[in-house]
Amino acid sequence: MAKSRMINTRFWIDDYTSNLDPIEKLLFLYLLTNTATEICGVYELPLKIVAVETGIDKEMVEKIVKRFTKDKKIFYIKGWVYVVNFTKHQTNNPSVETGIERCLNEVPREIIQAVDKLLASSTQSGTLNLTKLNLTKPNLTKLNFSSKDMKMVDLLISLIQQNTPSWNFKGNKETWAEHIEKLHRIDNRSYEEIEIMIRWVQQDSFWKQNILSTSKLRDKFNGLIPKVMASAKGKGKEIIGLNY
Repeated sequence: MAKSRMINTRFWIDDYTSNLDPIEKLLFLYLLTNTATEICGVYELPLKIVAVETGIDKEMVEKIVKRFTKDKKIFYIKGWVYVVNFTKHQTNNPSVETGIERCLNEVPREIIQAVDKLLASSTQSGTLNLTKLNLTKPNLTKLNFSSKDMKMVDLLISLIQQNTPSWNFKGNKETWAEHIEKLHRIDNRSYEEIEIMIRWVQQDSFWKQNILSTSKLRDKFNGLIPKVMASAKGKGKEIIGLNY
């Protein structure tokens, strides 16, 4: 069965990909869209297949992949590809989350542990810590929170309650914590980015009336980013710490 992979048009103006050489852009795009890709962003693919399908010399493929690994954008470990921010651009719904969980359960544990070891020194915030996910649970709403994570979640929930009493707080605290934690771990959003977005939607009258839960914030997060940037630019301000 054929797969569909959606690539945002911002790919061509992204701070990282826009500075790649043409061959590097081709390889990066290929690693996002080839037939072996999986919804969790981790999949097995021999480099000789990459070379054949892209027409790029195998030695050049190896050289470029090493750059992607050095830049902590795409890792290649023992024949497995891990696209760092792949899940961030997937549609937020239960079936997708179930698919991500299923996919990760099929990845060899040694590969997941190797990825986490490489990400440990990453300067990128909000990257997915695969070994912290309880992958044996039936769905991703059963995440375990560390005390540090819960402290930050509590602060974000308090921020919502304090600044916008009209936000819909149906359900218990754990449900809200799970949505915020999904933005952080599953959607690769740092707590700083979540706070920026919460503060912004509270200040904008339209979104204040329409983003009335953390689940809606998750659903609309990527679409809100350019609106936040445009709004800030119109006011002569610059948003620091919010990435697409």
